[in-house]
Amino acid sequence: MKWCKLLSGQLQNTLKQTEVVLANMPGNADALTLKGAVLVKQNNLDAAMVIAEQVLKDHPDHNDGISLKTAIYIAKNDFANALATVEKGLQLKPNDVDLLEVKLQVHSQSKNSAALEQDYLNLIQLFPENLKYSYELAKHYAENNQDPKALSTLQAIIDAHPDKLQPKL
Repeated sequence: MKWCKLLSGQLQNTLKQTEVVLANMPGNADALTLKGAVLVKQNNLDAAMVIAEQVLKDHPDHNDGISLKTAIYIAKNDFANALATVEKGLQLKPNDVDLLEVKLQVHSQSKNSAALEQDYLNLIQLFPENLKYSYELAKHYAENNQDPKALSTLQAIIDAHPDKLQPKL
């Protein structure tokens, strides 16, 4: 959901730009999902859902379409449908990092700590070279008063990647 970081001052301009693209390339999935993201930011969830469903009908494995539909359900606090949407995408693309990160967001927003921990562990196993997930898991542990787990996670990073912690001269 990279596009979710749209600044409120840019919404109208972005909406106008997507309309220009769509006038020249009707059905463009990327422009449609960006338009849907703007509509989510404007709390026009029903119109955004129409767009998400249109994109996913034509492109069932379109990451941003999946992310858009998931974001709509999250905005409605409908975490069961948000999770079902991202799980459906993961059936099509099982180890897709973007969709796995969307799943993380669903569990984070729904305050499902156990599922969030499992998501991080899965990402660490799939992408061990990406230390971001280990650091985020350690932070999650620390925020949930699980300091021994936080410390052991950080120690595991140090043990597995001592080269990444050496100062470069």
